[in-house]
Amino acid sequence: MRYKLNERGFLSFNWLGDQSRVRKQMSDQLDLTLQNFNRRVVTRLAFIASGVISFLLFFFAASFSKLLPPFHNQILRAIQNDRYCCLLVPLTIPVIMIAVYLHWLTMKLFKHA
Repeated sequence: MRYKLNERGFLSFNWLGDQSRVRKQMSDQLDLTLQNFNRRVVTRLAFIASGVISFLLFFFAASFSKLLPPFHNQILRAIQNDRYCCLLVPLTIPVIMIAVYLHWLTMKLFKHA
């Protein structure tokens, strides 16, 4: 803590010491924070975009492609005639129930161990 007289002659104290040094450090930290913030935002947006694209492709393969007329492209025709994707979502329900039970069981064993 430093004491000095301000322009009106009153005694003032500076908790931070040299303000120019502190401002420089704060601006450097702010620049690093903004770079990390931008990197985090881009990463989050990339994950969200990949999730949305994956969902739309799955939705097209599972339900919407069945409603369209037959395709002439071999890959699109294979997606249209696929029966696996239609059953994928309903069959995940029992698997999730088993996973939840096993998680509960392991937490119970861990708690009483």
